[in-house]
Amino acid sequence: MNNINKTNNSLYYDSHKLQFQKYNLVKSNQSHIYKLVVNITSNNIFCTLINLKDQKTSLQLSAGKCNIICSKKLLKYATKIVLESFLKQSEVFLLSSEVIVKFSGPVRLRRFVLNSIFYNLRLFKVSKIFFDIKQNKCFNGCRPAKKKRKKNKGLRLFK
Repeated sequence: MNNINKTNNSLYYDSHKLQFQKYNLVKSNQSHIYKLVVNITSNNIFCTLINLKDQKTSLQLSAGKCNIICSKKLLKYATKIVLESFLKQSEVFLLSSEVIVKFSGPVRLRRFVLNSIFYNLRLFKVSKIFFDIKQNKCFNGCRPAKKKRKKNKGLRLFK
């Protein structure tokens, strides 16, 4: 656990070190190793629980399956509802097991989502938790790099 870095009150595991740990987890004799994938897009939330021993999806949930209308404005509230219901349903699978949490989503929701996952997994008495967080993901309003802007400037035909 000495490779875990702490930033913004949430734990994450370096991705290049995670690959090595993931390989060791699959080779170990533990019977319950799960990968919890949380992917937040601009209009929806996808939560998936995968059993790494069998490579089969154990549980899958999204805003549509929870009958929640999700929009860009309501994304934070929908995320809370979907995540809570997903973690309640996954409690049966995650009791005393090892879990790899893979998160991909906007920066503003990162701390909230990871703290709630970490809190619930500690309640389930999960033996080991590994975090894999993708780089910053922002929706709209991002200015492209200067080189891309200059390239697009040259493609204008009529202005």
